[in-house]
Amino acid sequence: MSKLKSKLKTMLSLFCFNFRISKLPYMPKVAIVELTNDCNYRCKFCPMNSENETIRRKVVREKTYMSFEDFKDIVDKYGHLIDDLGLASHGESLLHPEFEKFVKYLCEKGIDWNITTNGSLLDEKMAKTFIKYPPTQIILSLYSLNSERYEKLCVNGKLEVVLKNINYFLENRDKKTKVVIRTINMPQLQGEIEKFKSYFDKYDNIEYLFGVLNTWAGRVDISKYDSNLKNHKISNENNYCLQPWQHVIINSDTGVYLCNNDDDTPMGYLNKTDLKKIWNSKEYIQVRKNILNGRLTDNNQCRECDTYIPTAKCEAPSPLFMINRSFLRRVATFVGLKKNHDWTTDKK
Repeated sequence: MSKLKSKLKTMLSLFCFNFRISKLPYMPKVAIVELTNDCNYRCKFCPMNSENETIRRKVVREKTYMSFEDFKDIVDKYGHLIDDLGLASHGESLLHPEFEKFVKYLCEKGIDWNITTNGSLLDEKMAKTFIKYPPTQIILSLYSLNSERYEKLCVNGKLEVVLKNINYFLENRDKKTKVVIRTINMPQLQGEIEKFKSYFDKYDNIEYLFGVLNTWAGRVDISKYDSNLKNHKISNENNYCLQPWQHVIINSDTGVYLCNNDDDTPMGYLNKTDLKKIWNSKEYIQVRKNILNGRLTDNNQCRECDTYIPTAKCEAPSPLFMINRSFLRRVATFVGLKKNHDWTTDKK
């Protein structure tokens, strides 16, 4: 799917939402195909693997690795719904033993891809795969340049190894790949962006990301990390979200999920049901109806959501949506004046 078609579909989703259409006349964008939900880290704020006391509710989905056959089937059937495919959702994709095979196939099909990684497995051999089959973007979750701070937060991680990998990659990368180095907006990591800029000053075209720590839909007690919780609350006047009108996330079990915060029960499995049937199933339609009626929290998947995606959050549906602030923000995103992120970015 071309970038223009993707943006036009976004506008169509706005129209359908604001005219209260819950059975949609179009197919969704496939935003992410997760290769695995396994990870070699046990980050304290991550409900996938951590046993930390800040985890209120763990993700219990079985650890799986997507087969190449399932991946190929998804790409062959739904490649026309992809413009830039994310290959990471709730795991470390570089753990997958067939990672190169996946990205090679995407490149053969002319499909762009991007990835988020902790960088621990981005060794010289893996970096050569990234150079051979370059992504449009790589987000490196580095968090801190202080070894003690980093290794306390990212259990099992070794900062020395990660920095060695990142430096090799940056020295040899394909210049088409945008590189974003991120930390998290919480008090114990204040000042890291400035340290990143100083450390990576010798490299060109690096962006820095100051991400928002959210609760993973109520799974994480973020009061242990940030006392300013008012910014993490969902407003009673703003219980509206466009994501069920826009895209799907396909996880490593071939389950179709509403969004990146949804990780309990999928709307259906692609190895059993066609995406078209899932997209307009009675369960999906009911999710949309609840949102349209201002009852987002009636959806189990949305009950404790505090996601920070500007182009997902919106006002109540209205035929006059074009004068709303959220619509003007989307227009700015459409023409490239604003980023579609739940974070702020800064370029060197």
